[in-house]
Amino acid sequence: MSPVRAIVPASGNPTFRPGRAGLAFPAGGGPDAARSPAAALRAASFGSHAHDAGGSRCGGDRGPRAGAGEECSRVRPRAGGENPGIAIVAAFVTVALAVLALAPAGVSGEALEATSPAREVGFDQKLGAQIPLSLEFRDDAGRTVRLGDYFGQKAVVIQLVYYECPMICGLAIEGLAKSLKAVGLEPGSDFTIVTVSFNPRETPEQALQRKEEALRVYGDAGLGKSWHFLVGRKEEILSLTSTVGFRYAWDEEQQQFAHATGIVIATPDGRVARYFFGVEHTPRDMKFGLIEASGGEIGSFTDQLLLLCYHYNPTTGRYGMIAMTSIRVGGAITVVVLGGFVLLMLLRERRRSRAGALAEGA
Repeated sequence: MSPVRAIVPASGNPTFRPGRAGLAFPAGGGPDAARSPAAALRAASFGSHAHDAGGSRCGGDRGPRAGAGEECSRVRPRAGGENPGIAIVAAFVTVALAVLALAPAGVSGEALEATSPAREVGFDQKLGAQIPLSLEFRDDAGRTVRLGDYFGQKAVVIQLVYYECPMICGLAIEGLAKSLKAVGLEPGSDFTIVTVSFNPRETPEQALQRKEEALRVYGDAGLGKSWHFLVGRKEEILSLTSTVGFRYAWDEEQQQFAHATGIVIATPDGRVARYFFGVEHTPRDMKFGLIEASGGEIGSFTDQLLLLCYHYNPTTGRYGMIAMTSIRVGGAITVVVLGGFVLLMLLRERRRSRAGALAEGA
């Protein structure tokens, strides 16, 4: 179809005639007289069913041709003089331009990722690593202590936090206290807990405050003799955290440390034995980890038997059941029970036989 251009006769009614470039122009003018692209599009939309004076179709109308010398039929515009489709497109373009204007210029996704402290945060499992027991810290009473003072006879639970943490560290300390209540072992006689701050600016007073909060959650002040809260210098802190694979970073924008959460269980001689990640820990997993770290010196016979069916998964930091071992243990128990039952029946039968023989002899 031919594009149209507007003609305004003496009557003032809009008519249209073919134009070029798909635009409609006001009467008496060509492209230079066009008011604006939007006005031209509106003018073109008015003539979608009109015919020109020469009898050619106007705007692609397929109705009867107009007679010679007749003007195209009058078309009334929509109320408000706007095409709804054009208005919607214009609004969409405006919003898109506003979003682009607000986007940070010149910063790619890779650049943002490279500057994020989260890239430096993690908890790498270094099973078997030897913890430097000569490191010196200060405890919640302000005394200078060696890390080795808490090793030697029992397994040790090590927790890395910082006491001013506004978010997850407080929850992690409370979570450990709740897990200890249900673990089924006795702190002090079976294991020791050491919580260390990785913020070198913190003080023994802050350590004591966190300790008191933990003891309230646990519900027994006697735990204070077995749960130690330490602070230290940057060099000692870095030595400990790097040994156990604990990586953290200072977030300048948030004004706080970005860090992982979890605990490490070490053997009495200071070797890393198990990792448990998260805020709270399954009492069963903690119990198994402490039993294994202590070399089987703690826990009941049932605990030792259950350990034959469960295996520590370093990837998840949890204990999972071993299907084949469980079947073997279950089969062995079944054989023992059935064997005992058969033996008991044989003994009873022998007693009855003896009793019957004695009765016949009498």
